[in-house]
Amino acid sequence: MINAPADSWVVDIVASEINPAPMPGPGQIKRFSAARTLFGIAGSAQAATAPGPTTLVWNGGLSRLITSAVAFAARPEFRLSLSTTGSGTIQSDPAGDKFPAGSRVTLTATPSPGWRFEGWSGDLTGANNPTIITIDRDKSITANFAPLPPTITTQPISQLITTGSNVTFTVAASGAPPLTYQWKKNGAEIAGATTDALALSNVQISDAGIYTVAVSNAGGTVESAPATLSVTSAAGLTIMNDSFADGERLTLAPPNSATWLKAQSSTVATVAPGSARFTWNTTSADMISGYFTSAGSPVTLAWAIR
Repeated sequence: MINAPADSWVVDIVASEINPAPMPGPGQIKRFSAARTLFGIAGSAQAATAPGPTTLVWNGGLSRLITSAVAFAARPEFRLSLSTTGSGTIQSDPAGDKFPAGSRVTLTATPSPGWRFEGWSGDLTGANNPTIITIDRDKSITANFAPLPPTITTQPISQLITTGSNVTFTVAASGAPPLTYQWKKNGAEIAGATTDALALSNVQISDAGIYTVAVSNAGGTVESAPATLSVTSAAGLTIMNDSFADGERLTLAPPNSATWLKAQSSTVATVAPGSARFTWNTTSADMISGYFTSAGSPVTLAWAIR
């Protein structure tokens, strides 16, 4: 009999003055045996499933039995369960889902393109990546991923057309789906303009302005660079709208006479035909519009300020 800890194996070696080799009793696994004249030897192993005394039994008419028993404690194993939310993967080093107690395992979270790693949950918290855990019990760990805002890969392009023409603005974007679109004119949303292309038919002077598009997904919203729509009428009237950063300079070559109006003041600059340079030392939200007509022709204009 030996007092063995739980989850251990008891190894027993016996020798006796008998001709046949000793035979292990119930529950014992014979590992080896040998017999000579008046001498037998054998060894067994037996699992100790509960702490406390483990009884070893040998059969075969043994006499003058000599035995030596040793209990070897087994190192327990624990399960590691890994899961994700969103789009991404977890790698463990070493790989596997069962590890001996005390093992140190490195976990690395890798987001899919268009996603970012947000942090760990379950039996691990924080956002260190990679991170090292110690296996001391069964553990369940989740890596959480969230989508990034879209990226605009192709911006809409400014265009100059004549009245009555058709025009299309397009945008290309990448990011975690689904992507949604909302086109705007001079900062105001255009009803029903919710695809990656904005088509305008039979364009008129009133359609001139600055067009942008907001692209969104679960990760956020990004707005395109502005695209200017300039419209020329058959009579030669052109309306141009644009936004300029503080102090930005612009060189123009008006075809006839030109009048430039600042959106946030009543300043008017009349320019003779040829090349002219303007400096607007105001806010970056300033917008200016230019009107080209034959000299002396009246111009009536209604337009929105972005």
